[in-house]
Amino acid sequence: GAWFYADPPSASPIRHDNYHTGFILDALLRYARATGDGEPMAAWRRGLAFYEERLFDPNGAPRWQSHQAYPRDVHGSAQGILTFSRAASIEARHLATAQRLARWAVDHLFLPEEGRFLYQRGRFLDRRFTLMRWCQAWMARALAALAEASRNETATASGSPGPRTGA
Repeated sequence: GAWFYADPPSASPIRHDNYHTGFILDALLRYARATGDGEPMAAWRRGLAFYEERLFDPNGAPRWQSHQAYPRDVHGSAQGILTFSRAASIEARHLATAQRLARWAVDHLFLPEEGRFLYQRGRFLDRRFTLMRWCQAWMARALAALAEASRNETATASGSPGPRTGA
């Protein structure tokens, strides 16, 4: 249910990182949808379970790697929100996971007095600088995907024919 960061795995000290695991899951889902090939979906389901269980804490905090919690990274939070928002188009229960991750990110990484997300929250030190692409834009993209997935779920629950694009 996981992919090593490098091949061979010994080529990097990184094992299974948050962002790239989510990216691979999204790629598998896009491939399956684009080609109609359902074979990758078994790997996607196993990977999604690993992603949720090993790369996020139960409260929604992103883990840096499967074996390392810190630093808590805005990019990992945003990727998780994106991946689980997209997964909600396959299984609606994943919308609650995306919402939980978003709540954690807003509560712990958003700086309301500055109107932006910080880059990383460490165990002892925060990295408060701004990276427009990896922090602000990625989180804006993630929150937009969550809003779309929530709207699609509401439309489906109400019986209206809203589109299910998969964020």
